[in-house]
Amino acid sequence: MAQQITNLKSRSKMQFGVQIPDGDIAYFNLYFLPSQRGWYLDVQYGDFESKGLHLVNSYNVLRSYFNTLRFGLSCQVVDGSEPYFVDDFANGRVGLYILSEDEVNTIEGFLNA
Repeated sequence: MAQQITNLKSRSKMQFGVQIPDGDIAYFNLYFLPSQRGWYLDVQYGDFESKGLHLVNSYNVLRSYFNTLRFGLSCQVVDGSEPYFVDDFANGRVGLYILSEDEVNTIEGFLNA
């Protein structure tokens, strides 16, 4: 089952590491841009690094890296909209979840069916 990232606050910039299901650590830089009314993220995992990804309501925000990463990142918005507000994580409107490789494969199979 997907692991919720629970240490998110009402700050416009957050840096944190998350242990993914295989035991390695993925590092995230999450930041809110008021001029864009949205959240963005950078991710680093081993030699892999991606910057400036727009955080959207998605089964797997990291889907474009399906063949590169052994994990995924799900962003679920309670009202079905997008992450728009700086306090979205603290008030529970938006949840972020680390997906295992098996969960990513299941989602891919469902989306490609």
